[in-house]
Amino acid sequence: MSDCGRAPAGARPGRCFRVRRLAPLLLLAGLMIPACLWGPSGHRAPDRHGSPGSRAVEFTYGLTLRGLPERARQVSIWVPLPRETSAQRIEDMRVDADIPGRVLSDPTYGNRFLYFESEGSQPESLKAVIRFVVRREAVEVRGAPSDRRVSALEIDPALHLRPDRLVPTDALIAERARRVLSGVRSGGVGRARRLYDDVVRTMVYDKSGTGWGRGDALHACEVGAGNCTDFHSLFIGMARAVQIPAVFVMGFPLPAERGEGAISSYHCWAEFYDDRLGWVPIDASEAWKHPESKEFLFGGLDPNRIEFTIGRDIQLVPQDKARGAVLNYSIYPYVLVDGESFAGVVTEFRFRDIAG
Repeated sequence: MSDCGRAPAGARPGRCFRVRRLAPLLLLAGLMIPACLWGPSGHRAPDRHGSPGSRAVEFTYGLTLRGLPERARQVSIWVPLPRETSAQRIEDMRVDADIPGRVLSDPTYGNRFLYFESEGSQPESLKAVIRFVVRREAVEVRGAPSDRRVSALEIDPALHLRPDRLVPTDALIAERARRVLSGVRSGGVGRARRLYDDVVRTMVYDKSGTGWGRGDALHACEVGAGNCTDFHSLFIGMARAVQIPAVFVMGFPLPAERGEGAISSYHCWAEFYDDRLGWVPIDASEAWKHPESKEFLFGGLDPNRIEFTIGRDIQLVPQDKARGAVLNYSIYPYVLVDGESFAGVVTEFRFRDIAG
């Protein structure tokens, strides 16, 4: 990928430009799904609705900044970009924006962001639309060891053992993990399975009240309710507390029914590391919603999702423009206006299934 998405030389603000294929750089910085993702049989894993385990979708990520202060002089926008893995390929990315942009990556996880910056007198509103084609495969890691252990995640496993601000690995979380694993003598996969079963059994998917959605593992542990963010923060905290590396994965869900339409919210899941199998995905919140898929969703993912970013406490660059901003997680645009966080961002996410 040449220029990694930077607007071509001479391009003027407001011009549409194309981001060349993301594979070369994103694969180096990203999470590689093990080569055993098709399972022992060598066939692609079906999704939970029994349809073929692959999907091709045109995705649109739109944002509009409205009500910019009249005296605003600097606007900085970070928009997360989809990752490429051996289960997800990104093609034909196009950007149509009122101001020029370039692609940057965070220094910890290698997540890619389309960064826009505008200085001087600002209009009342700014708009950007990002379109791309994503080809997504189902994933199923079962019994065969991986022969492709080359991702950045595996180079530094300690990165995925340390706590995050809202995902501690001591005290209540560690006590719970030890209690759940009491008497368990199986290896890493068996221990991870016991933690997964505990989260699915004891948590309730409930977005009422307050405190949910932040990925606060302690809150999830104490309240026993929340959304996908909370389910997987609890799993990750317990896994790390017993020395199982685990990572948070953020993206968007796709309706199982093919077609087109709007997407109203994000979805997240997790991966844990096993010495023999490599990185193994789990989706505990979907397992709670769809008990018939619980077995598949430990080690398997249907293709009805688009992966964007990994990790927590994400440090944005360039540092001088980000003003030290650290994101709890990233899926929506982050905007600073004259160095202050700006909330007047309207987003629109759409998908359209395509043939082939």
